[in-house]
Amino acid sequence: MKNGKKLAGVLLLIVGAGIFLGDFGGVIAFLIVAGLTYYGVKKLKASKTQGQKVFAVIVLGIAALMLLHLLPLMLGILIGGACLYYGWKLFKKDGDSEGWAMESGPAGDGAMTVNSPAKVDTSFEADWQEFLKRQNKNG
Repeated sequence: MKNGKKLAGVLLLIVGAGIFLGDFGGVIAFLIVAGLTYYGVKKLKASKTQGQKVFAVIVLGIAALMLLHLLPLMLGILIGGACLYYGWKLFKKDGDSEGWAMESGPAGDGAMTVNSPAKVDTSFEADWQEFLKRQNKNG
């Protein structure tokens, strides 16, 4: 079951990265909207005349219209980020000792396989320790 979760995690990471990076170009437009909003709010707070207030509201209106146009972009970035987050969580479970690695098989295809931790043969270790003890007694 762990292998299935890791595979689902990898797939979610790939899908999330594709969605997130596909919509990344619109981030500049979002930064422009954020700048216009900041400028509009700052102007509105500092305005003393009716004309300055109207100008600030117009700037905020333009920012709001641009923001409404960017809603699909932000939704795509939100979905992509969520896929990346949950994919990473599935891929990197705490306490998981198994890892993923690229290995070249006989065909050299570079297939992704799961590497289980190597089992340690403790009989050799015990024999080695016994041999060292005997050497210390004799020497």
